Amino acid sequence: MSRIIWLFRNVFVLLLLHGCVYDTHNLGSDYVYDDEHKMIYSSSHSGNEIPSTILEYRFDRSFIIIKQKPRENDPNASLYSREFHYSKGFDEVYYWIIIKEKNVLLGPMIKDEYILAKQKYAVEMDF
Repeated sequence: MSRIIWLFRNVFVLLLLHGCVYDTHNLGSDYVYDDEHKMIYSSSHSGNEIPSTILEYRFDRSFIIIKQKPRENDPNASLYSREFHYSKGFDEVYYWIIIKEKNVLLGPMIKDEYILAKQKYAVEMDF
């Protein structure tokens, strides 16, 4: 009996520690926001990640919109499956749109490009 109590106690502690250390938020269609690394990634679509640092995001059934401020020497770079090009450098805010149904990732975009993409794809959300 004491062995079962010991096992349940240890499992409970591990679950508690896991929840405190690593927090993620399901955004639908296999996309996840990783609170620890401040990034979004897809668990099933390789290359569909938005690097840190994510400032804001919104999502619905069809889209995820993201506001991001990139880090020049990103300590999470080894987690990404590709390199990212930021047309205005690292001191700007960039925007991304994920079209969930098609698994399409648009970005990084500057504000004007983002507004045009929102109109083109009829994205109604905003920050």
